[in-house]
Amino acid sequence: MASKSLLEKTKLDLNAVFHVGLFLWKMSLTYGLWKLFQWTGGFQMHWYEGGVNVIGQLHELLSPLYRALNHHVGKVLVDVSHFVIHDVLGFPCQKVILWRDYKGIPEEFRILWLPGTRGINVAESCLGIAPMIVLAGAVLAYPGPWKHKLWFIPLGMVAAEAGNIFRIVSLVLIQKHVSRELLFKLSHSYVYLLICYSIVFFFIRWWIVKFGDK
Repeated sequence: MASKSLLEKTKLDLNAVFHVGLFLWKMSLTYGLWKLFQWTGGFQMHWYEGGVNVIGQLHELLSPLYRALNHHVGKVLVDVSHFVIHDVLGFPCQKVILWRDYKGIPEEFRILWLPGTRGINVAESCLGIAPMIVLAGAVLAYPGPWKHKLWFIPLGMVAAEAGNIFRIVSLVLIQKHVSRELLFKLSHSYVYLLICYSIVFFFIRWWIVKFGDK
């Protein structure tokens, strides 16, 4: 009897390990596909300029899609952040979109600045796409009703980008009203990044507890 109980417990433990491993594998696959898309379509691929190999051909195919995604996400972030700073909070914020050619590769600069500051550039790494991919990958990987996934993923993405907008607005104001460079760097690199990913993991936990298959 004891051996049977132990065997059943072992089966349950192995089953739990299998499902956790499957979940992590699916999530890693989703994020890995994003990184592949980012690498083949992104700025890093200037090393293959003019190449005829498979990677160069992928770059030619995916680069317009990757740049269009960054452009539209960046435009929304800058427009909404400018609206919050200029129209809601009443600060004389300016926004500037610039294009610079770097080794034949067009590079977009999305700048928000207040008078008396050097402004901040909302670079590709600041668009908040990676946290949204993490959220989408986790919800897609964890079993649950598709009818809920179809609205939950967009809702989580909007919440994650709302956190990113708060981050951008705060950085613009910190640069203007707080002269300490260390505070700006800490806020840029750690504090608001923690806020964005806290929102993402809150939604992941919400999905698992509320909508995920038990």
